[in-house]
Amino acid sequence: MGRYADVVNVADKMLSSTAANTGTNIDDVRFMRAMANERLGNIDEAYSDWEKLAANMTDLNGAKSAYYMGQSLLDRGKTERAAKVADSLISSDTPHRYWLARGFILYSDILRKQGKTFEANEYLKSLRSNYPGTEADIFEMIDTRLNTKK
Repeated sequence: MGRYADVVNVADKMLSSTAANTGTNIDDVRFMRAMANERLGNIDEAYSDWEKLAANMTDLNGAKSAYYMGQSLLDRGKTERAAKVADSLISSDTPHRYWLARGFILYSDILRKQGKTFEANEYLKSLRSNYPGTEADIFEMIDTRLNTKK
């Protein structure tokens, strides 16, 4: 709803209180704060939260954080750092197949940005052939990128 500053304020209060350590999923709160900070342009704060969460990519918030951080880095022209984050995600043992697939798509975008179109397309073709999920958006992202002449 665009109330990102409110999200950050509430998250800060929750994370600094003892209540955050009892029953509240702190990782959910930290992830939402990172997303809100990124939207507000507080990039360093968002990256700090995403890095903490991405240290555990077996957790859903960790896998999502790695993806969003990598995408944010790519969007900001920090291609080498984005590649490291994406590589960490696709090399991880994350059980979260959707976010792993998004990591492969991100990595192909990075390769394409580096002028490595053939390699980018090979990642996408491999993903399309091997992805066990049925989420339509994954296949749309793959097909859109493979059908784009860049």
